[in-house]
Amino acid sequence: KITGGRSTMKKGMRVVLLTTEKCPPCNGAKDALKRYIEHGEIEVLDVQKSDEAADLALKGQFKSMPQLVIVSKAGEIFAQLPIEE
Repeated sequence: KITGGRSTMKKGMRVVLLTTEKCPPCNGAKDALKRYIEHGEIEVLDVQKSDEAADLALKGQFKSMPQLVIVSKAGEIFAQLPIEE
């Protein structure tokens, strides 16, 4: 469940779901968050295909995906959010 998505975006921050290919948990997260993704409240980035996503994963020291993060205007991780159904 996501709360405050629109107010976060108004502050210039973005909610980003970091994923990888062939990742069943990533597919499950995308399905669970589909409504928010379709409405542009969450951006999906693949760490294997996006330099920005790979950089965020490195900065956050994430060893597994998916990860749901709030990214500042400056491209820094502001917060990591739990993924819940």
